[in-house]
Amino acid sequence: MSAISRVSDIGIGIHYTPDGPIPYVTTFIDGAQRVGAEDLNMMIVTGIGIGSCGDSTTATQGAPKIGSNNKNVHRVGDMGTCPSGKYVSLTGSPKIGSK
Repeated sequence: MSAISRVSDIGIGIHYTPDGPIPYVTTFIDGAQRVGAEDLNMMIVTGIGIGSCGDSTTATQGAPKIGSNNKNVHRVGDMGTCPSGKYVSLTGSPKIGSK
């Protein structure tokens, strides 16, 4: 079972630049406004994060059978994008998960 990611959880990714790949960390900052996990809003597909490089990130993958605000919830292991790369969600709720 995969933990559900929440606002303040993180993902790790790679920017692909002409100078070579650059690793970054994204912190999720915007999620479902009506549903939470442990007093934090759940991340949903289209939720926004901010990368350590300053670029915004967007959750693009989520649980196919669990949703909030009519969008799938973003889980540990799900992918997202930034302007020049992708990330994978790394942290989530230790108490709430999804298959």
